[in-house]
Amino acid sequence: MNKAKTPLVSIGMSVYNEEKYISQTLNSLLAQDFKDFELIISDNASTDATQQICLDYVTKDKRIQYYRNEKDMGGTWNFNRIFKLSSGKYFMCAGAHDMWDKTFINRCAEILNNDSSVVLCYPQTMLIDLEDNELGIMPDNLDTRFLTDASQRFHRTMWELTWCNIIYGLIRSNALRKTRLSVPVI
Repeated sequence: MNKAKTPLVSIGMSVYNEEKYISQTLNSLLAQDFKDFELIISDNASTDATQQICLDYVTKDKRIQYYRNEKDMGGTWNFNRIFKLSSGKYFMCAGAHDMWDKTFINRCAEILNNDSSVVLCYPQTMLIDLEDNELGIMPDNLDTRFLTDASQRFHRTMWELTWCNIIYGLIRSNALRKTRLSVPVI
């Protein structure tokens, strides 16, 4: 019996009405120089062409899995779903309207592979406009490796975090499993 090999990286993508950018996004992920990944797409009942575009990509690449919710379950539920469906040692949440440098996963995985004290790795993020013009690097640096005290790391995370792009980094799945995942914010 052949058992499918578990990929090192799971990429989870929650989608809802992303027809405008989803092809560009999927092309960016499939162009990664790191190939040992699965891509899990959970469609939150899109009403545009998102479903058909995703199904077209499923036929082109066996690493892609597509799931569709019959009704909108909310972003928090959908994020938790993509993680629960994942199997990789590392997990990455991918925005359905983002693009990545072709070395993104490889470079982040290398850091996690080489330093077991690192739980999450993410690069700088370049903002772009609707015409793909670069607007500048996001002013975010949440490197806490030099802080040995947990309260200092907590303080830095809570009070110095200006952007939330770190959610799109590569994280150890076992660390994420120890959390409550995302909880609804009212």
